[in-house]
Amino acid sequence: MDYDYNRAIEYSKSELDNVKNVIKELEQYRESINQAINRVNKYFIGYEEVYRNSLKWAEYFKKDYIDFYNNIHKQLKKYGKISQKFSAIMLELGWPPSGKLYSEEKVEIVKAYDKFGAEGIKEKVDKYFIERFDFEELNNMFNIWSKKRWLSKRIPILKEALHAHFNKNYFSSIPTLLPQIEGAIAD
Repeated sequence: MDYDYNRAIEYSKSELDNVKNVIKELEQYRESINQAINRVNKYFIGYEEVYRNSLKWAEYFKKDYIDFYNNIHKQLKKYGKISQKFSAIMLELGWPPSGKLYSEEKVEIVKAYDKFGAEGIKEKVDKYFIERFDFEELNNMFNIWSKKRWLSKRIPILKEALHAHFNKNYFSSIPTLLPQIEGAIAD
């Protein structure tokens, strides 16, 4: 199976867009807090001692908040890079990038890939995904997919592929599922 870097890049761009949206939302919160601090500062102008104390508190809070915001921003940026790399690794290993994994799981897969390479982790990742996406999880996913109008023409194929997967016929299920996922993304 050829590795599709363009598809990995497109998926990663989508992930980065999500990260950018979160950052924009945090920017709005920061501005609101800064406005609130400025209003508090104006209110206490006539009360010098109270004002001085509140100003110290506001500056302390503002610095604390800015440090907190900058840390979140840094972590989101780092996660965006990890998520992008994770997506590329999954496609290289023949798996669709999964949004169902926890961040820690993605980080562990990326670390293992960096240390052992694709061939060094392929068997363990295959085993992990087969165990992680058990009958119940895949059935839940299929029920969600069944409700998506844009997937309606693919549902019969997905149903048969999942049936093969449930019967541990992975050589049939995975090669059938991957083109359906790629096709759905292209649609």
